Amino acid sequence: MVDEKLVESLKSFLREGREWERKPTSLPGVFIMKIPAYGRGAPRLVVEVNPTDPAGNPTKKRGLLVRGIDDLEAYRKLLAHEKIKELLQGVDGANPLTAERMRSSKEIIEV
Repeated sequence: MVDEKLVESLKSFLREGREWERKPTSLPGVFIMKIPAYGRGAPRLVVEVNPTDPAGNPTKKRGLLVRGIDDLEAYRKLLAHEKIKELLQGVDGANPLTAERMRSSKEIIEV
């Protein structure tokens, strides 16, 4: 069962929060975001999953937005696929080196 205190806190944020406002939670890398009304829908809250730095600040401009339990289950299923890691390793190999990857690279140019 869902904690009533949590539900009330979320309802308050939904009423009083600004559009696109992001609030941290007690879970590192997990935020609550208020998104504006779209079409005939009302404003709503979503969970944003976004890695954080040591100070707890998001490291990406926008993380993965999870709109509900169905989204969570769909993402879990997709991310658990055995080929995802292989695909991401291929993407890493195809993309140009970032400054961070260049610093961690073992390649040294001998002068």
